[in-house]
Amino acid sequence: MSVDLVVFASGNVESIRLLPGQDIVVKGRLAASNRLGLEAAVLSTHDRVVVVSGPSWWQTAAGELRSGLREASSGLPPAVAGLLPGLAIGDTSELTFEVDDDFRDTGMTHLLAVSGSNLAIVVGAVLLLTRAARAPVWLTVVVGMVAILGFVILVRPSPSVLRAAAMGVIGLLALGTGRPTAAIPALSATVVVLLWWEPGLAFDLGFGLSVSATLGLVVFASRWTEAGRRRGVPRLVAAAIAVPAAAQLAVSPLLAAADGGINIIAVPANALAAVAVPPAAILGVVATVASAVSMEVATVIAWLASWPVRWLIVVAETGAAIPGGVVSWPAGPGWSLFLVVVVLALLLVLRKRRGRRLLVLVVVALCLLVIPTRSWWSAWPPPGWVMVVCDVGQGDAVVLSVGQGEAIVVDTGPDPELMDGCLDRLGVRRVPLLVITHAHMDHVGGLSGVYSGREVGGILVPGDLPAGEAEDRFAEAASASRRWGPSVGDGFTVGEVTLSVLSGSSAGLDGPNNASIVLRAETHGVSVLLTGDIEEETQQRLLADGSGIAADVLKVPHHGSANGAPGFIEAVGASLAVISVGEDNGYGHPHRSIVDRLKRGGARVERTDRSGDIALVVGKEGMSVATTS
Repeated sequence: MSVDLVVFASGNVESIRLLPGQDIVVKGRLAASNRLGLEAAVLSTHDRVVVVSGPSWWQTAAGELRSGLREASSGLPPAVAGLLPGLAIGDTSELTFEVDDDFRDTGMTHLLAVSGSNLAIVVGAVLLLTRAARAPVWLTVVVGMVAILGFVILVRPSPSVLRAAAMGVIGLLALGTGRPTAAIPALSATVVVLLWWEPGLAFDLGFGLSVSATLGLVVFASRWTEAGRRRGVPRLVAAAIAVPAAAQLAVSPLLAAADGGINIIAVPANALAAVAVPPAAILGVVATVASAVSMEVATVIAWLASWPVRWLIVVAETGAAIPGGVVSWPAGPGWSLFLVVVVLALLLVLRKRRGRRLLVLVVVALCLLVIPTRSWWSAWPPPGWVMVVCDVGQGDAVVLSVGQGEAIVVDTGPDPELMDGCLDRLGVRRVPLLVITHAHMDHVGGLSGVYSGREVGGILVPGDLPAGEAEDRFAEAASASRRWGPSVGDGFTVGEVTLSVLSGSSAGLDGPNNASIVLRAETHGVSVLLTGDIEEETQQRLLADGSGIAADVLKVPHHGSANGAPGFIEAVGASLAVISVGEDNGYGHPHRSIVDRLKRGGARVERTDRSGDIALVVGKEGMSVATTS
């Protein structure tokens, strides 16, 4: 049969360069896919990947061009060298974490997903050249089709590219038949054809965002631009404001449903970025093509492209540093539909001059009311919190609420003051159960902070806790508490929290990390997998023995280290992944490959080095996330 399959491989996979269209043979372990979509299964393997066929000549050429742009950009600063290929051809393999996060925080991530604007630049230039050469209409259409096909092969057929390409084909057919088509029917036909051809796109958030943004541009952008012109605003300025505003308005309900937030920085950030995107994209594509002829020429063109790219990085960094850029909004389809109603009502109000004046007064009044009282309504912890991952630097500390002023604590981070401060902010006065997953100081160093003015009922610790500083911490801080070692299958119920021990024996395992106590917590209908610092060996064993590791929330193992088992993250299938990690930690945590795997699996990724304390909140509409930063 022919089905979609996701393969997670180690071994020799990094030493081979696979391109679309190649056939491979690999042996591994099949598991059901937890991702929303039409994938038949997930396969994880440690065996060698055997390549049995080479790519087609056109895929080889596209791969060489993509490599050429990366090479031409390699002499630029890392942030610029990673962003330029993303803007030009959608190649984000070298994109730095910092730029990726800043673009996400400012609503500029769509610039990294090559879409209609990039296609319009390339195909538009081709059409201009053919018309300038007085080519007949049929030849113009054929050349345009070839340009679309070549562009799709070069940038890879992502959902946004497929949508843009399909609309381009429809537009060219209309040109060739002499029947101009309206944008909305073209967009509608595109959606129908693509979903018939690839039903899995119905589950793809990127495809939904691309279609919604296009609809917003078609319906609102030109009207708002003309409205600005009638009021004396220059066309370029009016368009720079109207285009991102229309797109952001259209995608906000989908983003709110997926991420639980409304980005209010996106419109000004994208307006400021608009001036730099066309030259960066055009020069990037030219440098890509030039790399096939002369790498020296391509390097010069990439250097020219770097200047608008630097401006984009400045805009993203500045926007991401503005506090309150994302307004919290409950996640879920019900609240998303309510936001659609709010948006439509807002558009009706804006149609009337009196309504616009009233809206300005309301916004000013809200600012005057909200800003002075911000500390009151953003008080910590948020109502309904069930779990908090404390920001304790490079270490782990998880707090599970079991009642008013009481909580289970799993690990204590490296610093007693940071641990004590987190529990103080949460109002925790009693800890009925303290769990130390393993004996490294970034998990046990803050132990005395838990005992600072609090009663601790009992401590669950690894059976082989070694002598030395870790044991000394127990001796001086935990002498009054009951202490015992775990066994796989043990269960504990405290308040609304049920803990199950999935792993914790050190027998035959390589080092304390793999001997970490692994817990599965159930609280208020939400499952959480707490993994300590387990590495590939224990992860592989949990996969092999069929342990119940599937969970809604994953505390990512070992601060996001790359030394994990293929398929483990996918088998957990979490919709929220939390990485407890210190800023500028020097270990390279979290590793880019882990973050990419989490995001590809549909998980929302939160990191303590960027978000501070991270709270899981459970309410009537399901679970949501709140942070202190």
